[in-house]
Amino acid sequence: MPLRSREIKGFVRKLGADLVAILYVDGIDDENTKTELKNYLEGARSIIIFGRRLEHVMMKEKDEESAGYQITIRKTVKLIARKLVRFIFGSGFSSKILSNPEEMWKSKINIKNLAELAGLGQIGFNNLLLTPKFGPRVLIAAIVTDALLEPDAKNELTICLELKGTSCKKCADACPQLAISFTGRFYETKCLKQLNEDIELYQSYCCTLCITSCPIGHPDSSER
Repeated sequence: MPLRSREIKGFVRKLGADLVAILYVDGIDDENTKTELKNYLEGARSIIIFGRRLEHVMMKEKDEESAGYQITIRKTVKLIARKLVRFIFGSGFSSKILSNPEEMWKSKINIKNLAELAGLGQIGFNNLLLTPKFGPRVLIAAIVTDALLEPDAKNELTICLELKGTSCKKCADACPQLAISFTGRFYETKCLKQLNEDIELYQSYCCTLCITSCPIGHPDSSER
């Protein structure tokens, strides 16, 4: 019996996901990514990418409460991923968790790029996935499966203000490590330095200034 995209989406949303989209593996242009996916799961055909909204009010301060909140959301997203794998298995198909939130930096496959291709949003000037409704205030994870699911269309809208040609660069102004240059280059090693410092202090990636400074999806901004 075929597994349908609407079943997957309904199941994931019932578990607490705020957004979900599906991408067809053979629809990916990058051959290296396509090969990685098919090596990761034999017969890989579809990718399910879902996310949980991050509440701005819970992240605007860099403290233990914010760190604890982020840890809780990561655990929630990871649990959704595990339950989705079991649901797919119960429907007669194979699947594997492609990326957990705490493993994003270790993955050979760029999950944010896949999320952009799946239609969830656009990679912004801050090197984060910007969604139309929540901006960068989302935590995403991905599942790859051998089930053939109907894919979503790629988002063709320009969401990031800087990429629209409207001068913004608030993320670059806010970054304590200058990981986001004013020319648009992103320095991953500088960002990781800050995150590693946060882990020592708070046992979590706590710096979210590139997220909370973004006007897209900001609760006090008209850019929502």
